[in-house]
Amino acid sequence: MSIAALILTALLFVAVDSAVRDEKVASPPFGEPSFKGGFSLSIIHRNALTSPLRDSTLTTWDLFKEEIQLASSHVPVDALASEKIVVPSHFRRGLYLVPLRIGGSLDRISSRYLMFDTGSDLSWTQCYPCTDCARGHFPPYMPFKSSTFRSVSCDDPLCEHAPDASCDESGSGKCKFFRKYVDGSKASGYLASDIFHFSLEGNTDYHFEPEVVFGCATAEKSVFVREYNTGILSLGTSSLSFVAQVRVDKFSYCVPAPARRDDDDLALSYLRFGSQARISGKRIPFWSYNNKYYVQLKRVTYQHGNRLSQQQPVPIYPGDGGAEGSTLYMLVDSGTIGLWLPESIFYPLQKKIDTDISLIRVRFSDNPNAYCYRGTMKDVEEVAVTLGFVGGAEMELFGDSLFFEYNNSEWICLGFTPSNTTALGIYAQRNTNMGFDLSEREISIDQAAGCVS
Repeated sequence: MSIAALILTALLFVAVDSAVRDEKVASPPFGEPSFKGGFSLSIIHRNALTSPLRDSTLTTWDLFKEEIQLASSHVPVDALASEKIVVPSHFRRGLYLVPLRIGGSLDRISSRYLMFDTGSDLSWTQCYPCTDCARGHFPPYMPFKSSTFRSVSCDDPLCEHAPDASCDESGSGKCKFFRKYVDGSKASGYLASDIFHFSLEGNTDYHFEPEVVFGCATAEKSVFVREYNTGILSLGTSSLSFVAQVRVDKFSYCVPAPARRDDDDLALSYLRFGSQARISGKRIPFWSYNNKYYVQLKRVTYQHGNRLSQQQPVPIYPGDGGAEGSTLYMLVDSGTIGLWLPESIFYPLQKKIDTDISLIRVRFSDNPNAYCYRGTMKDVEEVAVTLGFVGGAEMELFGDSLFFEYNNSEWICLGFTPSNTTALGIYAQRNTNMGFDLSEREISIDQAAGCVS
């Protein structure tokens, strides 16, 4: 598997309910940490008023319907078992981005807007000359503008030991990658390194400037970077992920729910590293598999009603058809939009919601697995779904973490979809502080804290 595959294999939603083997979280490849502080990156909703990538014509439905189609498509078992075949659902359209600057000569470079992704293992961006690439709001990264840029050579140990990495046969001496995806998307280029720029906690006069290896894509045909962002910031568990390369043992993020109106204030939120990371609330042990984060889902329960008329929790899973003590491995993935649930959980849950809210269903001939209703968020404010995990922690989903509005807020749609895999996407994580403690191998979930600045 090439270094690029480490980036994009993280997009495979592997059905690992009975096959996950626990792998050690990768140790930093370049020695001990060079600092003891922390740093943060602001999180930008791609369509927020302050976003340079804002497209007022794009709706949440546009973002979600493609993922529904992917989640509902049953990938062949042999494809799921292979690390070389991926389902690039992350490459649809990232909602939450972080700005950072790459390269020396700061007066000559501008911010890149990258999707931060806990399911990816190598950061990458379009690089000039990008001869066959999607054209977006921002030009490709220009290595010649950076005084600190260098390409990874064929004889570099990094290239030699990276599975599927190969030497450029044209004689350039660069370590190249090529990737082809299940949906026909492609990405190719070479490995490179440059300076990534951050400010250290409590010291505005000093900037943390680590050298980071990343993928320099000179050709790509994917819908990922199409007009919206310029690449990936990888937060996976391999030794080539961003968190391993900058040598931090924890990170956290919190993404706020979208503003209801254009004049609403959207809470500031951050992707935090090192000492700035917020590790609080309930803790869940995670397992590393294919360099991604998995937790064990133990139960799913449903409730409807307000505090005065709250019904007893209705077990959906394990439920009638599940064995006591059974668990499902769930991928925790900031690069996925929705909550992906097995059909054995999704349909009983959808049926309960459908019965209790009593709204008219809106049907789409081209997307039968989309569940939308004529109504508003107020009509579903009494609906709650609780995910229970091994370790005892629970996560309650309601409102913006369970539904989204569509068609000028005249319709509401389920923010989860049936699939042959199980994944906790970014919608379900909204308004929740998600902390990743790599040394303790735990993910903390704090819904009480919210996205405080």
